[in-house]
Amino acid sequence: MENIWKERNIDLWSLNHLIFGCTLAILMRQIGIDFSIAIFLAIIIFLVWEIIELYTKVSETIINRFSDVIFETLGFIVFYKIIFSQTIYLLIIISFCLLEISGYYSKIKDGEKDKLNYLYIFIVILYSIFNTILLLK
Repeated sequence: MENIWKERNIDLWSLNHLIFGCTLAILMRQIGIDFSIAIFLAIIIFLVWEIIELYTKVSETIINRFSDVIFETLGFIVFYKIIFSQTIYLLIIISFCLLEISGYYSKIKDGEKDKLNYLYIFIVILYSIFNTILLLK
């Protein structure tokens, strides 16, 4: 069976990027950052992540890298501009955390036992806990 996490122009990681944009919007709204500053910071974060992926030799097409930023930005704008219930926010944060863990675990299972994959899982868990705590305050 083909690995559902296999890198393509638009793949399952694209969903993770979309949901990350949503979670970042939730976080920035909770902190109280104005939209114009928040979108600027978000795009910088999205681009820095793509640079980190380049530096760590994540194999992606140019189209995939571009679509990652587009998906993240789309998720960010929707979740910053539209107010959803706290339950929806929690489901988005939990979904992001579980999808990220699943994706990085898949890489580990496929033989990419790079310590960075374990570090990413740890960071995602911390980020999700922090975002949840801010949301529930």
